[in-house]
Amino acid sequence: MKEFELIYERWRKKLLHTNLLLTILVFLVEFFMFFILKKLNLIEQPVLIYFRCFLIMPTIIDVSILYLGNVMMKHMLPDSKYINYIPVLQMAAICTVIASTHNIFSVTLCLFCLPLFTTIMFSDKKMTRIIGIVCFIFLIITLLYRKFSLYRPKNDRYFLAEAIVTIAILGGTYILCKVLIRFAEEKTDIIHEGYLQQIEMQELLNRDQKTGLYGQTIFMNTLEHMIEIANTSLETFAVAVIDIDDFKKVNDTYGHLKGDQVIIKLADMLKKYFHDNQFIARYGGEEFTIIFSENEINHGFELLEELRKAFETEKYNFMEDKITISTGIAVWRQGWTSEQLFEAADMAMYTSKSNGKNRIKVYEC
Repeated sequence: MKEFELIYERWRKKLLHTNLLLTILVFLVEFFMFFILKKLNLIEQPVLIYFRCFLIMPTIIDVSILYLGNVMMKHMLPDSKYINYIPVLQMAAICTVIASTHNIFSVTLCLFCLPLFTTIMFSDKKMTRIIGIVCFIFLIITLLYRKFSLYRPKNDRYFLAEAIVTIAILGGTYILCKVLIRFAEEKTDIIHEGYLQQIEMQELLNRDQKTGLYGQTIFMNTLEHMIEIANTSLETFAVAVIDIDDFKKVNDTYGHLKGDQVIIKLADMLKKYFHDNQFIARYGGEEFTIIFSENEINHGFELLEELRKAFETEKYNFMEDKITISTGIAVWRQGWTSEQLFEAADMAMYTSKSNGKNRIKVYEC
């Protein structure tokens, strides 16, 4: 979905920004740590070598990683399935630089948990698995660098224990990430199912229970939307109002249940004659409405005439007299509101009734 693509794009940028802040933070921490360590006489290298190895070179590498990631983001297609990997891999690479450079602090080995946790936001198990493998490889590289570096601790007797513990923590983080992703998926499924049920319920509320057609509110909303489009495109459209002749007499003589049969019969015939290119609704009582697009107006007149002739031939088991319909049509004019358009079609329909019923009348001002 386009909405998800926009969300992912926004959060990829936030992750890139986070990686930049992480690089700046590490630089500042290392800069101020120099004075603390110097005061405690814990710096074993000359000052220039210290700055070169623990501040300048790591910062240059981190900035290069940031630049490379940004270039890849700009040149990769937005719909690529691997574009979300870039900021996460960028973070993993930066964590590798930090952990390798500052291996004297064993806690830095746990930084590889950060990229793993970041994959949760994308809810992608495959990404979590791949980033987990990458972080494990980067961790092994960091441990080897610590083991054989010229600047390794003189007495690193806890190396093996810390390596085992770090690998265990990384494995636990991976398991936790998969559990959290599964939880997010189940929660999303529940929300999605509830959303679909809400849409279905709204659809039922929007439709007339007897006929299955849309009701007055949806009809008027659609009419207003059509007018908004017409004001921009200058294309016209038409509205037809159909009313069952002498329907009150049917209800009073034969009862409302028999009257419902007539309403349902007309609704079924409307569905038969008019399809996707026209919007059909039951406006209320025995009154129905249809919206015709500009391309369908002429054809709509023909269909309405066919409907009129077919409806008067319908037979009912409770009466012998035929039942007819009167129809009014109004074509939208520039400046008309939805109420004005409907009133024009309604007036044309009443003109049909006044002129003898069972006919179609086009509104004329």
